[in-house]
Amino acid sequence: MLSSHADDVWALVLVTSGVLAGLALYANALGPSGGSLRHAFGIVLGVARYLVPPALCAAGVLIVVGRGRREPARTVLGLGLALVSIAGLAELAGGSPRTSQWSRLQGAGGWIGSAVGHPLRSAMSGWGAGVVFVALFALAVVLFT
Repeated sequence: MLSSHADDVWALVLVTSGVLAGLALYANALGPSGGSLRHAFGIVLGVARYLVPPALCAAGVLIVVGRGRREPARTVLGLGLALVSIAGLAELAGGSPRTSQWSRLQGAGGWIGSAVGHPLRSAMSGWGAGVVFVALFALAVVLFT
């Protein structure tokens, strides 16, 4: 019965999750669970956490609008690469704090940014790593759209 509406259900779940994440991240309006969500997203993604709500909403809208195209893996991969590249760029811009510096991680790239930013910065300096992250973001946009 629900299998014929699976796309609609997923779209609704993604948009609802995006709105709730937006309330937590932008408005501090989701109570204690919003604070926990904000803190967790900050540690994992750093400043890239602010892209999660619009990305979730966009993914939900694309499921409904793009019914003719059935490539959800491509959309998810594009969103994932976009978040990783933004977290990496935020890591570089935030001064590459150590993973033990929790409060500074939230203002930089979080754990993900640290995991991809530190090795790349060590291998090719901040400028080279920045170029790689911008190229990765461009690839994410191509995959997502």
